[in-house]
Amino acid sequence: MTETITSELVVAYSHCPRKAYLVCKGEAGDPHALVEIIERRARANRERYVQSLGQPSDLVSTNVTLRSGNTEASCDVLMRRGENSFEPTLVTGTRKVTEDMKISLAYVAHVIDQLYHRKPSVGTIVLEQNKIQKVKLEASYDTINKIIPALQPWVSGTSDEAPVVMLNKHCPSCQFRHKCKAAAEQADSLTLLDRMTPKLMRRFQRKGIFSITQLSYLFRPRRKKGKAKASNVFKLELQALAIRSREIYLQAVPSIPRTDLELFLDVESLPDEDQHYLIGLTIREGS
Repeated sequence: MTETITSELVVAYSHCPRKAYLVCKGEAGDPHALVEIIERRARANRERYVQSLGQPSDLVSTNVTLRSGNTEASCDVLMRRGENSFEPTLVTGTRKVTEDMKISLAYVAHVIDQLYHRKPSVGTIVLEQNKIQKVKLEASYDTINKIIPALQPWVSGTSDEAPVVMLNKHCPSCQFRHKCKAAAEQADSLTLLDRMTPKLMRRFQRKGIFSITQLSYLFRPRRKKGKAKASNVFKLELQALAIRSREIYLQAVPSIPRTDLELFLDVESLPDEDQHYLIGLTIREGS
């Protein structure tokens, strides 16, 4: 169990409160291959960038750990920008700036403010291929100010209550993905449904619905009136019914228009690098 609010813990909470809780408690996870690749790239990029810096007069330190009370932040490069004024730098292994990078940088700035009573307004993120991007930190400070109080009860030991499982878009690359998925399945949790949000879960729970099985009994197909078209609106209740009954349901039979001349286009890409490396086109004419 960690008793310090670290950069890793803050970024974990920005992904998911339950992830932060498990990290805080020292739970073992299963690192995703993609995350490990990005971390290896970041280490290599960090070495190249630090070597390219040399020894400028405004360089304070590299690979520095800042501590104030029970807060601790890691910073790849720290530059001086005046008396008690500093600019933190984060070196990454990607080609795009992500939200968690901004949060990590803002947390470093928060600890700097605790130490020197002067909050940095700008930070630097070094991407792959030595691409340098300045980031305004003000927009992320509100998020930091919400995350730190939420983490305090766990690191101080005043609370040991684990957040409920709430699956989200970060889950596929999370080291706890298997553990949380198993917990959600065992609890028959509503979070297993597509497009389920915390707000929707609270709405169902206020009605006494806490599981997929319970929700599935709420689905009632509308009676057809004349030749009225069936509604194609996504229904959580119908998905819950499909999971409970292990059957496939169609709200309406899809209509696929066909012509004598058809084009099928497929594009393979690396979104992180804005690179489209393979484009395939098949033309079908007649048979």
